[in-house]
Amino acid sequence: MSGPSRIRVLLVDDHALLREGLANLLRAEPDFEVVGEGSDGLEAIEQASGLRPDIILMDVRTPRLDGLEATRRILRTVPPVKIVMLTASDDDEAVFEALRTA
Repeated sequence: MSGPSRIRVLLVDDHALLREGLANLLRAEPDFEVVGEGSDGLEAIEQASGLRPDIILMDVRTPRLDGLEATRRILRTVPPVKIVMLTASDDDEAVFEALRTA
């Protein structure tokens, strides 16, 4: 009999150092498995459909396609994934839009 399954996480942020830090924190926890990383919304969509993570940690502002639009598309095509929006922005409108999207 196998043990409990781990929570599969996809990390999406255009800052490699932040992604690396988050990945290291999650890999230190036995309940999490980092299954992929992406630097923008287009990579997030591609990886989400292929990897089928349980959770995506998604930066709100990414190049090529922002995290808000990527989240909309992923939620239409990859249910029942959960998405946690990340931002260091103090732009209230971006935060409210993230809340409406996810």
